[in-house]
Parts: sequence; C-alpha cells; structure tokens
Amino acid sequence: MLPRQSVKALSGFVRAAAQADRADITIERALPGDAGRAHCLIAADIVGGPLAGRRTLVLRGQSDDRETTSAEEFAIRQVAFGAGLTTPEPLWLEPNGDVLGNPFMILRFAGGTADAAVLQEELSVEEGDRLAYRLGQELARLHAVRLEQTPAGIAFLPRPDADWMQQRTAVWRAALDGIATPQPCFEWAINWLADHAPKVERFALCHRDLRLGNFAAEGEKLTGIFDLELAGWSDPMEDLGWLTARGARRGLPDREAGGIGSREALYDGYREIAGDEVDDRRVRYWEIAAAVRQGIAALQRAAQPGGDVEQGLAARLDGLQSLEAEYDLLFEIEQFSAEAA
Repeated sequence: MLPRQSVKALSGFVRAAAQADRADITIERALPGDAGRAHCLIAADIVGGPLAGRRTLVLRGQSDDRETTSAEEFAIRQVAFGAGLTTPEPLWLEPNGDVLGNPFMILRFAGGTADAAVLQEELSVEEGDRLAYRLGQELARLHAVRLEQTPAGIAFLPRPDADWMQQRTAVWRAALDGIATPQPCFEWAINWLADHAPKVERFALCHRDLRLGNFAAEGEKLTGIFDLELAGWSDPMEDLGWLTARGARRGLPDREAGGIGSREALYDGYREIAGDEVDDRRVRYWEIAAAVRQGIAALQRAAQPGGDVEQGLAARLDGLQSLEAEYDLLFEIEQFSAEAA
C-alpha cells in the first residue's frame, strides 16, 4: 500500500491528467499477480472535467524484472485497445517516476474474475465454448495490427528478420544454459523447433501469453484481457497454439482451448473476425514451442531460492511441471511427425 504522501501526490497527478478541479484517491486493495510491481485497485472521486464522478481504476507500476518499460507497455495497450481488444482502457502514463518514485500507468478497472480454478469450475461445457469463441474473436482483432502497417506508437518493437525463429530458439538455449542440470529433452525439442520452423507469410501483433489467469470473465462474458507486456510481432498462429497447448489446460485436457472450451469454438471465433482459415498444423507447431517455454519457466522457478519452507516447497512443485512439459514434447512431436508421414 502507498504511504499518505504518495497518495496525495497520486491525487494531484490524477487531477491534472483528468483535467479536473479536484481528485481524491483512495487505495482500495492490492491486486494479485504482480508481486514485482505496484499493482492496486484505486477509487477516484473526480470533480469537474470529462471523467467527473467516482471511478474505479487500476494503478500499475513498472516492474523491476521485466524488459518492457511502463511507457512501452502503455503504448502496446493503446494500440491493442484501439484495435478493439477487450482490455482495460489505458488512461494516463507517468513515465519518469516523478510522482511515486517509479513510472506507472492508470487503467480503467475490468470486473469479473481471472481465477483459473473458479472459471473452470463454474463454466459449463456450452459456456466454456462460448468464451473460447470470444477469445478467438479477440485474438483476430489483435492480429489485424500488421507488421507492414506498424503503428508509430509501437515502432520500438523488434522487427522479425529472416532468422527470427533461430533468434527465438537461441533465447531458449541460453535459458537452459542457466539451469544447473542437463536437460536433453528440451535441448532436443529446441533443435526440432529450429529445424521445422513454419514459413510465415505475414507477421501480426501477438499477445504471446494469453492463457487462464491473463483474462477475466463473468461467467461466459469476457471482461478483460491482461498482461500485454510480452506482446510482439510473430506468427498469428502462435497465440492460438499458446492457448491450446496441453500445459495451458489446467487439468482439463478435453477442453483444448485453454482448459475452458473446445478447439473448434476457438477456431470458429477466430475465423468469424479474421476471415482466414486457421492453419491447424502451424497451431500445433506452436503448441510444441509452448511446452518448451512452459518447461523452461518451471525449471527456472524451481531453481529460485525459497524464502521459507512453504515457498521452497512451492518452487519444487513448480519444477515438477517441467516433467509434464517433457511428456507433452515427446507425445506431440511424435504425433506431429506421424501426421506428416
């Protein structure tokens, strides 16, 4: 929570940004999911100006352990929101740290729940399919932002070149180099991905981390898509593959679209907006890549020192997810190769 002087400074920032006569800020509570940054729900009583009234907003600070700055993340959010993505509207940016000591942005608040367990428990099969359909539509809207027509605000995003997939696999290899124990399955899978990289006709702005926990819903109604700081130019099928990867299904393997709905519903929603046929084989290639990413992330979490016994146990349990990822890799690469034969 913010100290009193910081709340006063934040009130002054909101008053000026909202072109208001007065703004009184109350910190309601910390929001989950971002321990490395200030991330809290705030109530703003705004007098005068276009946003006059009581507003529920989100303060999102800059993370110390992410490469994306608040200014860059804000620009990505602006472009995504402008493209029609259902994501909290980015209202104001403080890029310098002059107000709270670190840069931050203010967003509108999206209701609903992002709790994966709650969503999976409460959604019926039919409701899950409707939500998966909606997520397909959302990805298609985001992918309408094309590399060849790059908005000026996100010109800072690295542009993929001829060896872009080799660069991606090099990052994964470097991450494995930081793991103390040899990981032959992941090394082999990375080599396989480099050898079988698909030809991409067009690059689009992709979320690259859309999964349970990174969107909120009220029942089958999508209320917001979050965590856009990993967004970048890629094959549009990567986003579909990340969502349909076995590791993203949270124990419900039959609900292939993120553990909530069917693959067919996700694809149908995507086609309804994009008008393009979904390349299912490319999607399945990216499911294999997702297993590599998920497995390496699990190994990295397991290698982090735990503060207490409970945290240490949680890290070790996280590390066990790497075994699931290895199974997925062995199964899916064999299946992928058999279908090509």
